[in-house]
Order: sequence, then C-alpha cells, then structure tokens
Amino acid sequence: MFLYSCSKEDPNAENEVPTIPILLSPANNSLVDGVNVTFSWEGSSDPEGEEISYNLQLSDEADFTHIIFSDELNENGYTTELTKGKYYYWRVRAKDASNNTSEFSPRQNFVVRDELTSNYAPFAPEKRFPDLDEAIDIDQAKLGWTCFDVDDTDLEYNIYLGTEYGNLPLYVEGINTTEVTLNLDDGSVFYWQVEVTDPSGQTAISPIWWFKSS
Repeated sequence: MFLYSCSKEDPNAENEVPTIPILLSPANNSLVDGVNVTFSWEGSSDPEGEEISYNLQLSDEADFTHIIFSDELNENGYTTELTKGKYYYWRVRAKDASNNTSEFSPRQNFVVRDELTSNYAPFAPEKRFPDLDEAIDIDQAKLGWTCFDVDDTDLEYNIYLGTEYGNLPLYVEGINTTEVTLNLDDGSVFYWQVEVTDPSGQTAISPIWWFKSS
C-alpha cells in the first residue's frame, strides 16, 4: 500500500496581489473644510490572508509628477495638515507581507477651502475613453473626459494632440462638450490632453494620455 500526503496549499502556486483599495474620504472633486484633512479608504483583502499595508500618495499635480507625501501605513487612514486654497490629488495601493502590491486606486481630487477665495479653478480633466494604450479606429477617433468645477460654472475645453509625447499642438479649441470625434491621419501612437477654462479665465490641464491606431 502506498500512502500519499496532501498539502492544503500548493507550494508552486503564485502569491496573488491584494485587492485595490477603494477611496472614501476626502470625496472626489470635493471642497474640504479645515486644514487638518483625514484620508480614509476601505481595507483591502489578500487571497492568502497575509497582513496588508498601504502606500498613500499625495500630489499637487494630477499626473503625480510631484509627490508631496508618500508613506507606508499599517492603517487604512491618515490625517495631516494641508494648505488652504491648494488643489490635491491622492491615491492608495495595497501591499501584502510578501511585498506584492496592487495597482493604485483611481485618483481622487479635492481642494482645501480658503475663505478669501471667491472662485475656484476647475479640477484637472479626467479621461473617460479611450483606455490608455487602446488601439482604436483613427477614422472615427472618439475622445471623452470628465471635468468638475466646485463653482458649477460653464467650462470650455482645448484639445492638444500629436504623435510626440510632450509636443502636442492645439488641435481643437473652445468647445463646451466633454467628448469629440476626430478624423486622424495614420500614426502608430497619438498623445492627447485636455485643458479646461472657466468663465473667469482660470485653467487646469489633464495628464497626457495616449492611444494607438488600429
């Protein structure tokens, strides 16, 4: 007779990453009262049940090119003092005990209320479609975005588009819709970004996004 022992865990199984945190507060596109701001998010779960830590990143740029805070936290919350009238962008990712990290959560935006400010600039536009690096039909290239203004004013948009990252000519000017269809010449990759302007002339600009021609 042969006896076989069975392990409950497969030693060859790949350790899976934790789930992506869900951001709770400050709410997206919100005007926050008070300079002591508390960040909170739903705790992630780990398929192997390992302990989880969180990397909170805070930036004053929508593309996170300038990080003003990035730290590893053992709790799903953090409080810090911020500056009145300043715009902030934040995101969180989870890490398990095996150093496997989730993707970052979608960013959320907020501005800290300044009693001396009567009009706030819009938040930087956020991409709706196409997905980053998606292959699309360039004869009917549909671009879509969202944008929010705490003053609830009418907004105008300029679209910058080109085939060189960081060198984007003005392609569409002064539209008031949040999507546009373009007929483009052939090209392997197109880069684009959206600039928004409110009636008082205050502006904000999105990160650079890109798509491929199919």
